[in-house]
Amino acid sequence: VMWSLKRATEWTIVAVEDGFEKLGRAVARKPWRTLASVAVAVFACSAGLAAFSIETDDAKLWAPQDSQSVGFQSRMNALFGYRDIHVYFYGVPANGGNCLTQNRILDLYDAYANVTTIEVSEGGQVYNLSNLCRKAGSFEPYSDICNVQSVLQWWEYNRSLIENDPDVLATLNTTVLDYTGIEVSHASVLGAVEYSATTGAIESAGAFVVSAWLVNDASLSDIEAQNPKQTCEWEIKFGESMMKGNFGGIITYPSARCYERKLIEGSLTDDLYLMVLDYVIMLAFASYVLSTDSWLTSKASMAVVAVGFVLLSMLSGFGLGSAFGLQYSAMVQLLGFLLLGLGIDDAFVIVQSYRQVKDRSSTESIMGSTMRIAGSSITVTSISDAVAFMSCLGNSLPVIRAVCGFGAIAVLIDFAYQVTGFVAMLTFAHDREETAKADCLCCVPVRKPELTCRGRELDRARPSALQRFLQTTYSDAILSKVGKCTIILLAVSLLGVSCWKAPQIEADYDFKWFVPFNSPLQKTYEVAETYFDGDQRSFTVITGSVDYSNDTVQTSMQELEDDIVNRHDIQSCRSWSTAFVDFYTNKYGNETLSSGLAPSDLYFEWLDEFLLTDGRGWYNAIENTSLLSATSITGTRYTCITARRQFSGQNLVKMMDGVVESCDIHAAELDSFPYAQMFHFLDGLKIMKAETLVSLSIAA
Repeated sequence: VMWSLKRATEWTIVAVEDGFEKLGRAVARKPWRTLASVAVAVFACSAGLAAFSIETDDAKLWAPQDSQSVGFQSRMNALFGYRDIHVYFYGVPANGGNCLTQNRILDLYDAYANVTTIEVSEGGQVYNLSNLCRKAGSFEPYSDICNVQSVLQWWEYNRSLIENDPDVLATLNTTVLDYTGIEVSHASVLGAVEYSATTGAIESAGAFVVSAWLVNDASLSDIEAQNPKQTCEWEIKFGESMMKGNFGGIITYPSARCYERKLIEGSLTDDLYLMVLDYVIMLAFASYVLSTDSWLTSKASMAVVAVGFVLLSMLSGFGLGSAFGLQYSAMVQLLGFLLLGLGIDDAFVIVQSYRQVKDRSSTESIMGSTMRIAGSSITVTSISDAVAFMSCLGNSLPVIRAVCGFGAIAVLIDFAYQVTGFVAMLTFAHDREETAKADCLCCVPVRKPELTCRGRELDRARPSALQRFLQTTYSDAILSKVGKCTIILLAVSLLGVSCWKAPQIEADYDFKWFVPFNSPLQKTYEVAETYFDGDQRSFTVITGSVDYSNDTVQTSMQELEDDIVNRHDIQSCRSWSTAFVDFYTNKYGNETLSSGLAPSDLYFEWLDEFLLTDGRGWYNAIENTSLLSATSITGTRYTCITARRQFSGQNLVKMMDGVVESCDIHAAELDSFPYAQMFHFLDGLKIMKAETLVSLSIAA
């Protein structure tokens, strides 16, 4: 068996070498035709860019498409359409200190007033906060009032009331309801709140937060529906207006999805200069490696050719990948750096093989011998690189599949361009050398071709400085006894540390990692962490089409909310069901059943009354073809908010799994499930470690 394998290997090597020698000779005979063929291939592959698309939807990038979060999103969208859009800004005193003074609250009012003046135009219509926001109720006067949450609610968003208030702290220590009839908590509108140790009254706070929700009325069939155009443009203008806005004594820091996305994408675009710098550095390095101390034999100009073919392979790879349905995302930009290093080494091998050829009787024989020497090496390395990329094509995360797909295609195309187009250009470089013309200045003759730039006699076989270092100093060092022992010790130490630490690898997630360190958004996150103990996370609990008047369903609604709050580090869940129970208990307590549940025959009558009075803010949480005079409900939703603290990715995964488990317990009665945008990242995080190990195993 071993003899057969040896013979098969030898036959394969000879066949590959013969094939590449024939290719080299063919290219040398017709270099212009070869370059024309490469140009046709570039044009054909690049035609696929007509199908080029950029994917920014988190659900389609970071979550397995068969994951529970994607399924939850589809179910929620089917009931309610896309979620309303949360926008907010923080207000921090410019000089620090307590923000609960009359002057600072007036400054906050000015900041809020500025938000109300922000306008955008789309389709001949002017949009501002008043016609984009979610309303406080379904009937007048609340149908014309935006549901904005802030400390200004204590003064009914009236500047005169603030100016004439003799004691703002006393006012803040009273109970106030928002426009939807729900009590406003200090923790929801203030950060770093301090209370009196004796009376429990609020004494100071470090920052404000003003929140609003924009209605998302986009069609579900619209591919860009997650943010309607007019809403997205308003968010961007809102962010630009409020970022580090100085309103008297406070500085503001906004957050809005479209604004954040624009900043992130803009930062990535601005960072393209780093890619240009990378290519310049690589070009300089390649020129050094390919040069010699003779203007005649130097091949420094071939560095430009090598980098050029790498760029063409990327262009072709993106075109062909787009034709195959791969979608571009910010992560794919990594290939711009990665493919440069992987692609240019083929050129190094080809030029070095060219210099090793002894028989220099003709251009055709030289190129044939060059490719006979280089062909096997660059084939093995290129296939290895392509297989490494292909190993993760089965990854569950679409963003990883896209990176690997584009990378594998580009590596193989670069291999094809280097063994054809680069060799054709090397043929021209050889002809230039034969006619005694200078490298980089191909029209300038070399006056003394028999001499080097230093006046020594030209020796074509003389190795370069790098080769001399590797052949002498480096090889002597690693082959000595001390060198061997050092290498063995380092290898064993590295293996030991890897085996020790590998089981401790943890996958984590923080949205800040996707934001450039110099982005102004980092200041918004810093304010959240400093004054609000980190960003609060929210998720929506959805219940389906069930008979809500049924006693078992009413009980399950209460139990589900209690279960989520009590088990999963949740600050609050305020559902329409709890508010409804409070309403009918206060008004019809003597008519309720002994269990405290609404009579099934009166349930919808009371619900209609609730939605027209105290429950006006819940009208958009209940889905029905006719909101009032309802006799059935097709779905409901309410929001839960996590405690304000720093969450690791693993803690968020545990929280998500726990909430899903709670909803599953009551799913038989309520058809309940949770959803949040962050669930997409967390579902990806859950499988990331296992997927990485699988990909490494396949690559190995």
